[in-house]
Amino acid sequence: MKFLVAMQRGNADVARDIDAAVKITAKYLPSVASADPAVMRKTVEIRSASLSPDGRFDYAAYERALPLYAELGLVKADPKAIKLREVLSHELPDLV
Repeated sequence: MKFLVAMQRGNADVARDIDAAVKITAKYLPSVASADPAVMRKTVEIRSASLSPDGRFDYAAYERALPLYAELGLVKADPKAIKLREVLSHELPDLV
């Protein structure tokens, strides 16, 4: 869950401060953190595409990606049991 929350924080911050967003997201992604800073920034930019046109977080897009994250070992929980909107609403009420 911390990984997903970090992703949301990174997405929320990307428009304001790309470097801060990279640091937040990279905290939970060591492989990205060890990459070139330009690669890290591009990674966060790509993830920020999960924001809908009105700037809200696209939960469905992340929930569709959860099985892949689980396969890569980034998410340990059963993807079918995760309700991202509920998790983020509970942990990040000011951003959801």
